[in-house]
Amino acid sequence: MHAREGTSSLLTGSRFVRRLVAIAALLLTTTTAAACSWSGSNHANPGSPTEDRAAGPADCDLEVDVSATGTHAEILSAVSGNRAGQVWAVGAQYEASKSGAVMQRWTGGKWQTASALPGSGPHELEDVAVLSSGNAWAVGSGPAGAGSVHWDGSMWRVVPTAQTQSIAHGDLTGVAAAGPHDVWAVGTTLTDRVNSPLIEHWDGTSWSLAKAPHLPSSSSGLRDVAVGDGRKVWAVGWIVGRDRVFRILTERWDGAAWSRVRTPPIQSDATLSSVAALGPDDVWAAGWSLQRDRPQSLLLHWDGETWRRSLLPGPEGARARVSALIPVGDGAVAVGQAQDSQGVLRPVAFRWDRSSWSQMRAAVGGSSEGGLNGVTSAGPDGLIAVGSVRTSQGNGSLVERGC
Repeated sequence: MHAREGTSSLLTGSRFVRRLVAIAALLLTTTTAAACSWSGSNHANPGSPTEDRAAGPADCDLEVDVSATGTHAEILSAVSGNRAGQVWAVGAQYEASKSGAVMQRWTGGKWQTASALPGSGPHELEDVAVLSSGNAWAVGSGPAGAGSVHWDGSMWRVVPTAQTQSIAHGDLTGVAAAGPHDVWAVGTTLTDRVNSPLIEHWDGTSWSLAKAPHLPSSSSGLRDVAVGDGRKVWAVGWIVGRDRVFRILTERWDGAAWSRVRTPPIQSDATLSSVAALGPDDVWAAGWSLQRDRPQSLLLHWDGETWRRSLLPGPEGARARVSALIPVGDGAVAVGQAQDSQGVLRPVAFRWDRSSWSQMRAAVGGSSEGGLNGVTSAGPDGLIAVGSVRTSQGNGSLVERGC
């Protein structure tokens, strides 16, 4: 799921997981939107759906970066950059002869591959947060369980997480930084054969475990984390009750403790894969649900008091599997993948302008299928989105730039 919505090896024994495995394989990701006929939200209530209406022109285009797209068996899970244009994309290489973590750096003119991590490091990187040219974090999993690596300006180094016996079976899937001494990472850990949320905090010296809220469930986990104004932190994911149905989960750090925040009821299996904090009372969360085994987009807005459902525009917006959300300027951008009118899986992207959601162009062209797992605002280089593509030659990396 970062590849936010893929399935984790931790999740076993449920009918939903089996369906997720099948859908994830179909949709190209490894771990886990054309003419608009629906509008998102309005000024009066930015979380409520509006009536159908004709669409305006797309805000901008995302074009395939052919220099980085198509690398065989390489899947890019996430990307992060800052206003100065320092950008890192991370993921994993799944070819048997050279499997392991992937780290690609955008220098403004080309992509450069960083040196491989040592064997003790994560084998799959699922999220990355860039603070500056000499400070970035990436998280994922490896033989030792949940793992993290740090960029110091010259090389990536493995940094031990808050290791316990249970976390040896864990996975970190989201990371966000408020500052060099204030970094949050979330994921899932396995304790007594039960999945539960994993939350860790970096204080500038070491990672420590944060106490997650007690959840009366048979299984639960977190997929993504975002830092908002006032040092409020949001995390999203999933929770399974006795009925074995996957429900959405949101949690919030208020500066002293983590607590669960109530969400609207969803009448089918569902998960949240990404969260973006535009302000203390302006937060978006996204993911997808299953309606008769078909993915349907799931979009929520927090207005300071409650979560409300919203809609993405167009038929592809309705069935999009949203992978990543980020704040951009005064609005936000969401990316993922959806079937087009011919049933072909395509990358999709949407922009929120504080009035409504509109669809952006994000085509891979030809008969290629693909999806986007992450997106970032890269300063002078505009937006950079990453994911995977499938062609007649097999699966490979996908990078798109524009706007």
